[in-house]
Amino acid sequence: MDFARDQSCLRSLNWRTDLPPGGQLDPLVAALSRADFTPTSTGESPLLVLRAREGHEVLIVRRSGRVQIRVHYLTPEPERRAAAEAIFRTLVRGVVGLLP
Repeated sequence: MDFARDQSCLRSLNWRTDLPPGGQLDPLVAALSRADFTPTSTGESPLLVLRAREGHEVLIVRRSGRVQIRVHYLTPEPERRAAAEAIFRTLVRGVVGLLP
């Protein structure tokens, strides 16, 4: 999985990655839930949104597997990449549960 700052972001607030094709999202949501993320979208919305108490968000496009990590804007700029990387590591641990 690649991890990069989103093209449209100038202040290191939005980061992106893509999930491997196939697999269920349940293990990924479980890994994010253990890291204090709570789903905020309902039902079978095409966009799965999870939010942390700190205000960080993870958005997952169900069909394409595109993931956007949104670091809360009050996070000091020098700490934003580290915050995004920590969320990315949680995603990777969850993706391991997706692989056959």
